[in-house]
Amino acid sequence: MADSPDAIPLTPLRVFYERVRKLSLTDQLADCADQLSHPEGLAADLAASLEMVRAWRITLARAGLTAGSIEPELEGDPAALFYPSREIFVLGGPCSFTCLATGFDPLGAGETARDPIDYAAVTCDVARTPVFGAVQSERDASAYPLLLRGLATLVEAESSERLAALNESVFRGFLGKSPRFDLNLVLFEETERSERVAIEQFTHDLAEKSLALLRDDARCAGLVGNIVCLRMNADRGDFRLRFGWSV
Repeated sequence: MADSPDAIPLTPLRVFYERVRKLSLTDQLADCADQLSHPEGLAADLAASLEMVRAWRITLARAGLTAGSIEPELEGDPAALFYPSREIFVLGGPCSFTCLATGFDPLGAGETARDPIDYAAVTCDVARTPVFGAVQSERDASAYPLLLRGLATLVEAESSERLAALNESVFRGFLGKSPRFDLNLVLFEETERSERVAIEQFTHDLAEKSLALLRDDARCAGLVGNIVCLRMNADRGDFRLRFGWSV
């Protein structure tokens, strides 16, 4: 746990992510393959992280403290793919969504060392499923660290207090009492076989196996809905996403 009651706990899952994102693609591939051989490790880190965040919330409440307010970026660059109010059409899959906010920290803790989530959204179908999205960048160069960052963020946002704040400031009342978030991993399309393609396949398999374990664990069974991989091609210029896979 952190040194002071209102300090953010550095969870095992966040430490896991920070370690992986610094690896070369070759080492990410090897590490993901290793994790795939025992997916219970990722599931255990997620469960331990969830317990840590819940304990922190209790500590805050007993001290009469709260986490910081959530301040999403409500304005966006119209030339960018993701900005608030934009409807994103996904080719080949029933997971189109409306973007609600970008570049914000669901924990509402202000200036921190954590990377924010890239976008929050709701699906365009009647279910109006809440979504957190993590987008490939130079910092997160493959699907593997994107998966870890997305899961870490879901864990950090989990609590009735945080969800109420998210519902008011970001999700416009769409969140129910116990919402289950989908997690989007947005990757750039690859024109040829590469380490990123192999990492994506291993990440799919790791997500599938880990999610099956999590759904059998009463502590975190309701945390994650679907993990969806989407692909984009900035050179095409239509700013549409293509469905890759879902677990």
